[in-house]
Amino acid sequence: MGDLLLNRELTKSTPGSEIRQLARVQTLTVLRSLDADRNRTVLRFLKDAHLIGMQDTVVNLSHADLDGADLSRTDLSGINLNGTDLSGAHLTRADLSGASLYAANLSGADLSNAQLSDAQLTDATLGRADLDNAHLNSAALTDAFLGNASLNGAFLTGTRLNGAILTGSRLHSASLSGAQLNGAKVYGTQLSGADISDADLIATDLTQKQLDSVSSCTYAILSRGLTCDRQPPITLTYWYTESSAEVPVIRNLIHRFEQSHPKIHITAINKNFFQTKAAFVNAAQVGEPPDALRSDVSWVSQLASQGYLLNIDSRISRSDLADYLRVPLSYDYYNGHIYGLPQVTDFLSLLYNKAELKEAGIASPPSTMLNFEADAMKVVHDRRARYGFETDGTSFNLLPFLYAFGGGMLDQRGNILVNNAGSLQGLNFLLKLQDSGVMPSNVNFTTGAISPIADFMSGKAAMIFGGPYNISEILDSSSFRHNPGKLGIAGIPACPAGMPTCHAGQTGSPAGGQSYVISAGTAHPIEAYKFISFMSSRSSQTAIAEANHTLPTRKSAYRNNQVSSERFISEFLHIEPTAVTQPNIPQAADLFDAFDPNTAAALDGVESPAAALNAVADAWRQLLTRS
Repeated sequence: MGDLLLNRELTKSTPGSEIRQLARVQTLTVLRSLDADRNRTVLRFLKDAHLIGMQDTVVNLSHADLDGADLSRTDLSGINLNGTDLSGAHLTRADLSGASLYAANLSGADLSNAQLSDAQLTDATLGRADLDNAHLNSAALTDAFLGNASLNGAFLTGTRLNGAILTGSRLHSASLSGAQLNGAKVYGTQLSGADISDADLIATDLTQKQLDSVSSCTYAILSRGLTCDRQPPITLTYWYTESSAEVPVIRNLIHRFEQSHPKIHITAINKNFFQTKAAFVNAAQVGEPPDALRSDVSWVSQLASQGYLLNIDSRISRSDLADYLRVPLSYDYYNGHIYGLPQVTDFLSLLYNKAELKEAGIASPPSTMLNFEADAMKVVHDRRARYGFETDGTSFNLLPFLYAFGGGMLDQRGNILVNNAGSLQGLNFLLKLQDSGVMPSNVNFTTGAISPIADFMSGKAAMIFGGPYNISEILDSSSFRHNPGKLGIAGIPACPAGMPTCHAGQTGSPAGGQSYVISAGTAHPIEAYKFISFMSSRSSQTAIAEANHTLPTRKSAYRNNQVSSERFISEFLHIEPTAVTQPNIPQAADLFDAFDPNTAAALDGVESPAAALNAVADAWRQLLTRS
């Protein structure tokens, strides 16, 4: 393809030309031969090079034979796939928004959780396709065949389904608000819990029995003789921050909640974790916050102190409180009142590639910081990995170095430790790793232009610091998917003997976690508490732990080896005693906001280590003196 672009001017070629035909044949051959990860890379390249898309498609993928292809999580938005054979294809969580799939064959395809909003699917074949929780808002499915398809929990708001065949399909709890189904065949379609408000159902073969099973049909346009007076359910907006690899179990739990509470509908919105706190505050200030939020534990006190969270003292029972682990629950208290229910607890550990260390002659993970430095250098020297260790430079991921060398954040009396001799020694140790070639060079930590997780998953980095929340994504990557045994988990390397700022064996890992909280501005506090109580229940926490390898916050989830026997959870539990609780104060989140830019400046060489940490300490003094 590079030759066609550089030497044969592919982008300047005319439609139907020989060079475009050659590019099409080569592309289709490659897509059939590669795995999903590489397919995504190929398609990303084609999109970035403006070779595929709705406007002047250079490499035409229409009428291609891609049956059974694995294109899950692939960005196919806006692509012309008219007439393409995608039968049996794996397209779960793929982005097909705005794509043209006119008369395409998607029978038996897995499109669960896929994004198909505004897609053109007229005359498409989707029989037996899995479209559970798919987003089809405003899509065109006129005259499409969806017989025996599964559309449970699908979003079909404003979707055009005129003349479509939906016989035998399953639309449990689907949203069909404002959809057009004039003349559609829906006999035998399961609509229990579906929202068909404002939908046009004239000339369908809908039965009264089907209508009686829906949750809402306000203002629906019905054929003569049919009646429906269902009231709309209560809708709660929920912001959650799990990574894409962690999302499926969350969506499934939400679906289970809606099935058991047919009058409560959850509008779940996946938010970027690093932008969520500011977005929540802004929404609360203008009176439009979500009803419920997955909050980092460091945000709870601050949001509660600002009046943005609902006090749930009167709603939680003593027996329920007693089932939560002490440390995760402690983060949800402010001024003696409780404002959240813990979801998961976590702390950093050393994640390492067992194969790369073994190939470098390293039999076990490093136990001390000096061993850690030597192992990282050996891996690079033996060319088993490009980097021995990698970090994103954020202060949370820097804390293990500070703890190991005798530093930290605040002591139990609130005294600042971030610029003491131990913290300075820890930062200098990290800078030494950077200077020795163990870490990537020419990195701008201030702009955040680095991805340790991506480099670890690709095999470029042999060791990183990470938590339980990283495991699902790592195990889902091509490097670890077929050999999860390569992933090693160990404690943070400890202070070596003879260091003046710390005692031998001293170590520490910052403890974090997530909690469910309710907005003080919710119009539905009873329903919102029902929802977060369900999501924080033992069964929900167990389901999340088993799917995402995270650590539950309920004691009952660990009884009878319910989750503790799982390998990755078990290995994290062995490290748990070294976890260090973060300051549980209203300024906790702001401490990191002041911490990050200064540590980045030190790593970028803009500030000396001492100056950077002194700047952090000065900023914290101002924060802590605020009333």
